[in-house]
Amino acid sequence: MWRLLAGCTLLLWPRVALADDACASAYEGAQRARRDGALKRAMVELATCTRECSAMVRPDCVRWLGEVEAVMPSVLVIAKDTAGLEVDIASLRIDGVETRRYAQAVELDPGAHEIVVESARGEGRRSVLLREGEQRRVVVVELSRPTGQATGTVTATSPAQPPARRVSAPVIALGALGVAGLGVFGVVAATGEARYARLETCRPHCAHDDVQALRATYVAGDIGLAVGLVALGAAALVHVFEPQAGTSP
Repeated sequence: MWRLLAGCTLLLWPRVALADDACASAYEGAQRARRDGALKRAMVELATCTRECSAMVRPDCVRWLGEVEAVMPSVLVIAKDTAGLEVDIASLRIDGVETRRYAQAVELDPGAHEIVVESARGEGRRSVLLREGEQRRVVVVELSRPTGQATGTVTATSPAQPPARRVSAPVIALGALGVAGLGVFGVVAATGEARYARLETCRPHCAHDDVQALRATYVAGDIGLAVGLVALGAAALVHVFEPQAGTSP
């Protein structure tokens, strides 16, 4: 019907031409805005038309204004927190423009719109696509909790793990000495076994020097074993009882 009315503008132009420039501009602007889907702008032009135009043209503007109001979309924004409870809106922006009509329906042109809500419980956003005739459409915006805000619930956490104990230089030195002592014991033990096997062939008339050398080998092995065990034990004790950084001795 609007296309038909727009097409009839030329027929109506003589009537509009009788009015002033404000009337003509509003009369034509309303039809262009309605054709482009800019309903809010069309309502402004039609309101001007009803004020400025003559009695001959005014009925058309009044009728068109009623038709635009009948299909003007609107939204009613509701904010809910993470628990699903409705909360008061502190700030409402639609397409980047702030509005204070928190509990009222907000009229919007048909098309896509971006709604941003802020509250003491958080903030959220939602995109909506409106069509002509969708009036008082309820839009629920779910809020996300602000960073750092307490949730009110207790979350179980695993106990803090103690820091790994640092291996100190004395422990490393004692451990190296212990390993070296056990190494000496292993080498000497192998050498002693070889000498003992040779002396078995000459018993009981073996040379005195060979017997003494075998005894010295066994003594050296025992010393190496003792040193290795004592050093490793000392390293373990020092590592356990040595105070770590940040702790009391």
